[in-house]
Amino acid sequence: MFQLAPVSRINETTSTPSIHAVYNSMVENHYYAIFVKMKSNNYFKKGKQPDESQSETSIIMLPSDANPKGNVFGGTILKHVDLIANLVASRHATHANTVTVSIDKMTFLKPVYIGNALILSARINYAKRSSMEIEVTVYAEDLDNSKRVLTGTAYVTVVALDHAGKPTEIPPLNLESNDDKRRFSDGESRMITRLKDVGREYNWISKTASQGE
Repeated sequence: MFQLAPVSRINETTSTPSIHAVYNSMVENHYYAIFVKMKSNNYFKKGKQPDESQSETSIIMLPSDANPKGNVFGGTILKHVDLIANLVASRHATHANTVTVSIDKMTFLKPVYIGNALILSARINYAKRSSMEIEVTVYAEDLDNSKRVLTGTAYVTVVALDHAGKPTEIPPLNLESNDDKRRFSDGESRMITRLKDVGREYNWISKTASQGE
Protein backbone atom coordinates (compact mmCIF):
# COMPACT_ATOMS: atom_id res chain seq x y z
CA MET A 1 0.00 0.00 0.00
CA PHE A 2 1.22 3.50 -0.76
CA GLN A 3 2.38 5.59 2.19
CA LEU A 4 1.06 9.13 2.32
CA ALA A 5 3.72 11.60 3.41
CA PRO A 6 2.54 13.76 6.33
CA VAL A 7 1.90 17.27 5.15
CA SER A 8 0.58 20.07 7.38
CA ARG A 9 -1.54 22.84 5.98
CA ILE A 10 -0.55 26.42 6.80
CA ASN A 11 -2.95 28.21 9.12
CA GLU A 12 -4.84 30.85 7.17
CA THR A 13 -4.63 33.33 10.07
CA THR A 14 -0.84 33.16 10.33
CA SER A 15 0.16 33.41 6.68
CA THR A 16 -0.42 35.79 3.84
CA PRO A 17 -3.12 34.76 1.33
CA SER A 18 -0.59 34.34 -1.49
CA ILE A 19 1.68 31.96 0.50
CA HIS A 20 -1.38 30.07 1.76
CA ALA A 21 -2.72 29.56 -1.77
CA VAL A 22 0.63 28.44 -3.17
CA TYR A 23 1.33 26.02 -0.34
CA ASN A 24 -2.11 24.42 -0.40
CA SER A 25 -1.83 24.07 -4.17
CA MET A 26 1.39 22.12 -3.58
CA VAL A 27 -0.46 19.90 -1.08
CA GLU A 28 -3.22 19.16 -3.59
CA ASN A 29 -0.69 18.36 -6.33
CA HIS A 30 1.16 16.06 -3.92
CA TYR A 31 -1.91 13.96 -3.17
CA TYR A 32 -3.12 14.06 -6.77
CA ALA A 33 0.21 12.60 -7.93
CA ILE A 34 -0.21 9.79 -5.40
CA PHE A 35 -3.76 9.17 -6.63
CA VAL A 36 -2.60 8.95 -10.27
CA LYS A 37 0.14 6.47 -9.32
CA MET A 38 -2.31 4.33 -7.35
CA LYS A 39 -4.76 4.34 -10.26
CA SER A 40 -2.07 3.39 -12.80
CA ASN A 41 -1.16 0.39 -10.64
CA ASN A 42 -4.79 -0.85 -10.52
CA TYR A 43 -5.00 0.03 -6.81
CA PHE A 44 -8.72 0.80 -7.19
CA LYS A 45 -9.48 -2.04 -9.61
CA LYS A 46 -11.27 -4.84 -7.81
CA GLY A 47 -10.20 -8.31 -8.82
CA LYS A 48 -12.54 -11.20 -9.59
CA GLN A 49 -12.39 -14.89 -8.86
CA PRO A 50 -12.56 -17.35 -11.78
CA ASP A 51 -15.79 -18.93 -10.56
CA GLU A 52 -17.59 -15.57 -10.77
CA SER A 53 -17.64 -15.76 -14.57
CA GLN A 54 -17.64 -19.50 -15.33
CA SER A 55 -20.53 -20.89 -17.35
CA GLU A 56 -22.06 -24.13 -18.63
CA THR A 57 -24.59 -24.65 -21.38
CA SER A 58 -26.30 -27.57 -23.14
CA ILE A 59 -27.69 -27.61 -26.68
CA ILE A 60 -29.61 -30.34 -28.50
CA MET A 61 -28.02 -31.10 -31.86
CA LEU A 62 -30.53 -30.90 -34.73
CA PRO A 63 -30.41 -32.13 -38.35
CA SER A 64 -29.39 -28.64 -39.48
CA ASP A 65 -26.24 -28.99 -37.31
CA ALA A 66 -25.01 -32.17 -39.03
CA ASN A 67 -24.10 -33.79 -42.33
CA PRO A 68 -26.41 -36.31 -44.09
CA LYS A 69 -24.91 -39.17 -42.04
CA GLY A 70 -25.79 -37.53 -38.74
CA ASN A 71 -22.34 -36.31 -37.69
CA VAL A 72 -22.41 -32.80 -36.23
CA PHE A 73 -20.21 -30.33 -38.11
CA GLY A 74 -16.97 -29.28 -36.43
CA GLY A 75 -17.82 -25.71 -37.31
CA THR A 76 -21.07 -25.98 -35.33
CA ILE A 77 -19.17 -27.11 -32.25
CA LEU A 78 -16.58 -24.34 -32.68
CA LYS A 79 -19.35 -21.76 -32.96
CA HIS A 80 -20.69 -22.76 -29.54
CA VAL A 81 -17.14 -22.83 -28.13
CA ASP A 82 -16.68 -19.25 -29.32
CA LEU A 83 -20.04 -18.15 -27.92
CA ILE A 84 -19.53 -19.50 -24.40
CA ALA A 85 -15.91 -18.31 -24.29
CA ASN A 86 -17.01 -14.74 -25.01
CA LEU A 87 -19.81 -15.03 -22.46
CA VAL A 88 -17.26 -15.86 -19.76
CA ALA A 89 -14.90 -13.12 -21.00
CA SER A 90 -17.71 -10.53 -20.98
CA ARG A 91 -18.66 -11.44 -17.42
CA HIS A 92 -15.08 -10.95 -16.28
CA ALA A 93 -14.32 -7.81 -18.32
CA THR A 94 -17.56 -6.03 -17.33
CA HIS A 95 -18.93 -3.34 -19.66
CA ALA A 96 -16.39 -4.12 -22.40
CA ASN A 97 -16.75 -5.55 -25.88
CA THR A 98 -14.92 -8.87 -26.16
CA VAL A 99 -13.55 -10.38 -29.36
CA THR A 100 -11.87 -13.70 -30.12
CA VAL A 101 -8.22 -13.48 -31.16
CA SER A 102 -7.43 -17.18 -31.50
CA ILE A 103 -8.55 -20.69 -30.67
CA ASP A 104 -5.79 -23.17 -29.96
CA LYS A 105 -5.68 -26.42 -31.90
CA MET A 106 -8.77 -28.48 -31.10
CA THR A 107 -8.95 -32.20 -31.79
CA PHE A 108 -12.40 -33.80 -31.90
CA LEU A 109 -11.83 -36.91 -29.80
CA LYS A 110 -15.32 -38.37 -30.23
CA PRO A 111 -18.10 -37.73 -32.76
CA VAL A 112 -21.26 -35.83 -31.87
CA TYR A 113 -24.52 -37.00 -33.46
CA ILE A 114 -27.96 -35.59 -34.17
CA GLY A 115 -30.02 -35.87 -30.99
CA ASN A 116 -27.00 -35.65 -28.68
CA ALA A 117 -26.76 -32.94 -26.07
CA LEU A 118 -23.69 -30.82 -26.67
CA ILE A 119 -22.48 -29.74 -23.22
CA LEU A 120 -19.92 -26.96 -22.89
CA SER A 121 -18.24 -25.83 -19.69
CA ALA A 122 -16.06 -22.70 -19.69
CA ARG A 123 -13.92 -20.83 -17.19
CA ILE A 124 -11.25 -18.14 -17.27
CA ASN A 125 -7.70 -19.34 -16.58
CA TYR A 126 -5.57 -16.26 -17.21
CA ALA A 127 -6.06 -12.50 -17.42
CA LYS A 128 -3.59 -9.67 -17.93
CA ARG A 129 -4.15 -6.11 -19.14
CA SER A 130 -6.80 -6.65 -21.87
CA SER A 131 -6.21 -10.33 -22.69
CA MET A 132 -7.91 -13.43 -21.30
CA GLU A 133 -7.55 -17.16 -21.82
CA ILE A 134 -10.82 -19.08 -21.59
CA GLU A 135 -10.77 -22.87 -21.27
CA VAL A 136 -13.76 -24.61 -22.84
CA THR A 137 -14.43 -28.31 -22.28
CA VAL A 138 -16.89 -30.01 -24.64
CA TYR A 139 -18.89 -33.16 -23.93
CA ALA A 140 -21.47 -35.09 -25.94
CA GLU A 141 -24.28 -36.84 -24.08
CA ASP A 142 -26.39 -39.63 -25.55
CA LEU A 143 -29.80 -38.83 -24.09
CA ASP A 144 -31.04 -42.41 -24.65
CA ASN A 145 -28.60 -43.91 -22.14
CA SER A 146 -27.24 -40.78 -20.36
CA LYS A 147 -23.71 -41.70 -21.45
CA ARG A 148 -21.43 -38.68 -21.60
CA VAL A 149 -18.08 -38.60 -23.46
CA LEU A 150 -15.38 -35.95 -23.71
CA THR A 151 -15.35 -34.48 -27.21
CA GLY A 152 -12.53 -31.99 -26.85
CA THR A 153 -10.96 -29.04 -25.03
CA ALA A 154 -10.17 -25.62 -26.46
CA TYR A 155 -8.24 -22.62 -25.17
CA VAL A 156 -9.69 -19.39 -26.51
CA THR A 157 -7.80 -16.09 -26.39
CA VAL A 158 -10.15 -13.13 -26.00
CA VAL A 159 -9.37 -9.40 -25.86
CA ALA A 160 -11.50 -6.68 -24.24
CA LEU A 161 -12.12 -3.50 -26.27
CA ASP A 162 -13.46 -0.10 -25.28
CA HIS A 163 -16.06 1.98 -27.17
CA ALA A 164 -13.38 3.16 -29.59
CA GLY A 165 -12.34 -0.39 -30.42
CA LYS A 166 -9.07 -0.11 -28.49
CA PRO A 167 -7.80 -2.69 -25.97
CA THR A 168 -8.97 -1.80 -22.48
CA GLU A 169 -7.83 -3.00 -19.07
CA ILE A 170 -9.79 -5.72 -17.30
CA PRO A 171 -10.00 -6.68 -13.62
CA PRO A 172 -7.18 -8.91 -12.39
CA LEU A 173 -7.85 -12.48 -11.31
CA ASN A 174 -7.98 -13.25 -7.59
CA LEU A 175 -6.26 -16.61 -7.22
CA GLU A 176 -7.12 -18.30 -3.94
CA SER A 177 -6.94 -22.05 -4.56
CA ASN A 178 -3.91 -24.02 -5.72
CA ASP A 179 -5.91 -25.12 -8.75
CA ASP A 180 -6.58 -21.49 -9.75
CA LYS A 181 -2.88 -20.67 -9.38
CA ARG A 182 -1.86 -23.71 -11.44
CA ARG A 183 -4.32 -22.85 -14.20
CA PHE A 184 -3.11 -19.24 -14.24
CA SER A 185 0.53 -20.32 -14.50
CA ASP A 186 -0.25 -22.78 -17.30
CA GLY A 187 -2.32 -20.15 -19.10
CA GLU A 188 0.50 -17.62 -18.86
CA SER A 189 2.93 -20.13 -20.41
CA ARG A 190 0.53 -20.80 -23.27
CA MET A 191 0.01 -17.06 -23.81
CA ILE A 192 3.78 -16.50 -24.08
CA THR A 193 4.00 -19.34 -26.61
CA ARG A 194 1.18 -17.83 -28.67
CA LEU A 195 2.89 -14.45 -28.79
CA LYS A 196 6.12 -16.08 -29.95
CA ASP A 197 4.21 -17.98 -32.66
CA VAL A 198 2.58 -14.77 -33.86
CA GLY A 199 6.00 -13.13 -34.06
CA ARG A 200 7.39 -16.02 -36.13
CA GLU A 201 4.38 -15.94 -38.46
CA TYR A 202 4.74 -12.16 -38.91
CA ASN A 203 8.44 -12.50 -39.71
CA TRP A 204 7.71 -15.28 -42.21
CA ILE A 205 5.00 -13.24 -43.95
CA SER A 206 7.24 -10.16 -44.09
CA LYS A 207 10.14 -12.20 -45.50
CA THR A 208 7.90 -13.87 -48.11
CA ALA A 209 6.42 -10.51 -49.14
CA SER A 210 9.86 -8.92 -49.54
CA GLN A 211 11.08 -11.85 -51.67
CA GLY A 212 8.10 -11.47 -53.98
CA GLU A 213 8.78 -7.81 -54.70
